[in-house]
Amino acid sequence: MIKEILLAAAGAMGYAMLFGMKGKDISLIGINSAFAWYLYLQIAEGTDNTIFAMFFVTVLVGLVSGILTIFIKCPLTVFATPILMPFVPGSTLYYVMYDIVNKREQLWIDVRWLFQQVGAITFGILAAEIVLTWIRLCYSRFPKRW
Repeated sequence: MIKEILLAAAGAMGYAMLFGMKGKDISLIGINSAFAWYLYLQIAEGTDNTIFAMFFVTVLVGLVSGILTIFIKCPLTVFATPILMPFVPGSTLYYVMYDIVNKREQLWIDVRWLFQQVGAITFGILAAEIVLTWIRLCYSRFPKRW
């Protein structure tokens, strides 16, 4: 489990470097990605539902990224995308392609699993953005006294 968490952090930090982030931002992404992967493993193990775990962690990552972008002053996607890279279902996509090439009957099971994983990530990001927009809207209605 420790190995998976460290690899998730390293992968996220690598993508952060590709996005041109430097210094403390990269380490912040690594820490957040490690925590997100740890939380994903705990929820998936506790509920036996990896799709729910992926959705919940994606919402949490979106919310944390939205808050941290205020302090780092960069777009949300630049911060959230590297953190979510370990969640991209690459092995499932590989198996779908393998099933297509070899004309296996397993294809539709793998395609359904792929769409569930991608849907969990997509709707998690969407839910986080809705919550962040709602928070910004509520905050903008308060009078600024300072």
